Amino acid sequence: MAIVDWLNYVGYDYIVAHWDVTVGKEKFLEIVNKHLKAKFISYNITDDIFGDLIFPPYDVREVNGVKVGIIGSSFPFTPIANPRVFTEGWRFGVRLEELRNYVNELREKHKVDLVVLLSHDGLPLDIALMKMVKGIYVVISGHTHDVTPTPVKVGDTLIVSPGSHGKFVGVMDLEVRNKRVVGYRFKLIPILADVIPEDKGAKELVEKWYKPYEKEFNEVIATTRTFLYKRDTLYSTWDRLIGEALADYFHGVDAVLSLDVATSPGYRWGPAVLPNSPVRVEDVYNVLGITYPQVFLLKRKGRDLLALWEDVADNVYPTITQITFTEQKPLKKREPSS
Repeated sequence: MAIVDWLNYVGYDYIVAHWDVTVGKEKFLEIVNKHLKAKFISYNITDDIFGDLIFPPYDVREVNGVKVGIIGSSFPFTPIANPRVFTEGWRFGVRLEELRNYVNELREKHKVDLVVLLSHDGLPLDIALMKMVKGIYVVISGHTHDVTPTPVKVGDTLIVSPGSHGKFVGVMDLEVRNKRVVGYRFKLIPILADVIPEDKGAKELVEKWYKPYEKEFNEVIATTRTFLYKRDTLYSTWDRLIGEALADYFHGVDAVLSLDVATSPGYRWGPAVLPNSPVRVEDVYNVLGITYPQVFLLKRKGRDLLALWEDVADNVYPTITQITFTEQKPLKKREPSS
């Protein structure tokens, strides 16, 4: 509930989902319906059997005399990227035709002046979608952590992505006439802790949730010899440290479960710890802060590893952190896609 308190305090108007649902759909529905002040909208989460919408697909509001329709899109591959058990009975997806229908519904039924897509699809997918869907003039994109200093233009659509981890606030001003965007201004405001004055209410909110765990969080468990970071998609020193720790712990346990390959889910959050600095319990939690932190030991054949690594090459998020082999057989060469 700490994050919900923060969202309510900041005053977000609309929310879409990805990792949020890994608390389980029952808990997630309770949060959305009883605690979250923002409106949760998502056109692409439906009942798995009947196809009924779980949440409102869009909302309509008037801003400075302009009637705006906002469509929400949650991460379409959530049941693949995260354990399906958290969203059992729900179906996600890109749903191209439904998106077109909701754009038309907003324009024809609600007579909106402007359609905005609030998306957690990721920048590359949003760019591809806007080549196939007409009538959306602004896409606020998330998921891939991209930073767009200027909007990406696809036809009449402006796509912006103001980064991740609270590095920037994106501000976009639009001039709308006759149901078209005729002018815009977009800027990224960097969030610099040493420059922006501290907010008293935000500080009190953080202290409220932090205080019960302060002693545990600040326990020092190690000292760094190198720079620890968790930002890169393909590799980070935190990944290597965790992979090597798993390999050290499990390697040679017995003839069946000795560890040769370690992988991580590939999420990209966590603290930066400078060389010769203390590593605290909180730093480890910041890297491993998910609702399913279990370690699974599985037996895999070469063809299984090939399928896994091909998927890694296509999606770049999972990270291979530790590999040792006693016997190697060549795998077929991966040809670059044209």
